[in-house]
Amino acid sequence: MNLFAWTWARPARRRIPPLVVVAVLAALPGAHRAGFAAPSPSSPAAAKVASGELSKIVLKGEIVDLGCYLMHEGRGDTHAACAQACVKGGAPVGLLADGSLYVLFAPHDTAAPFEEAKRLVGRSATVTGVLHDRGGLRGLAVTMVAVKS
Repeated sequence: MNLFAWTWARPARRRIPPLVVVAVLAALPGAHRAGFAAPSPSSPAAAKVASGELSKIVLKGEIVDLGCYLMHEGRGDTHAACAQACVKGGAPVGLLADGSLYVLFAPHDTAAPFEEAKRLVGRSATVTGVLHDRGGLRGLAVTMVAVKS
C-alpha cells in the first residue's frame, strides 16, 4: 500500500498533501542546521561565510571520523586507532576546529591533500582549504594539510 494514498482518498476538505507536511517540518526552528554548530562569531571561518567569499582559509583542529564523532563523540588519542579503521572502511572525515565541525572533502583538481588528511585522522592538524556552506552544512575542500605543531 502506498504510504500517502490515504491522504488523497479522504474528502477534499480534510486532505493534507504530503509536500505540505514536509514543508512544515522543514520550517521548524533548527531544521536547516543538520546538527552542526555554527562557527564562533570571532572565527575566520565565520567572517568568510558571512561575506559570501569563497577563498582559502586556514583552520587548526582535530581531524575526526564523522561516524564515531557524531554517534558517541569519539575523538582524541584514545580513539585514534578506531578512527583510522573507520576511515579505511569508508567513514567520512571532518575537522573539529573553533568549536565547529567541518566536513572535509577533495576538490576536483587534486585529491592528494585530502588523502593526507585522512591519514592524519585522530590527530591535530592545520588544514588549508576553500570553505563551502550549503544548507547549513559547512565543508572544506582540502588544498593543504600539516601536522599541528
